[in-house]
Amino acid sequence: MLCQGFPRGERLRKDGFREVFSKGKRLSSRVLALYVFECGDRKAGFVVRRSVRGAVKRNRLKRLLREIYRRNRGKINERVALVAVVGEKAEGLSLKELERSFLLLLEKAGAL
Repeated sequence: MLCQGFPRGERLRKDGFREVFSKGKRLSSRVLALYVFECGDRKAGFVVRRSVRGAVKRNRLKRLLREIYRRNRGKINERVALVAVVGEKAEGLSLKELERSFLLLLEKAGAL
């Protein structure tokens, strides 16, 4: 059975972020940018730009992104590292709208 949380082993660390940003493929929509990099195991990281004013708003968006990843991680290719980046345009979106954008970009990247 698949773990329901976001395991520590699947979290990107500093070096992982650098590698995904420099070597990964970038796809973007109106509200979300997704960097995808083929590597050994599935890892994920989430970035909310400082243009989202207020720590509470930034933390809420990060929680939403983690929840979207948690719900869909069984569908994501096991050999992919990804970083999702959102800015102020994502502030008013619901979980469903953000999830739709996330999954669409993953599909375009061939990571589903």
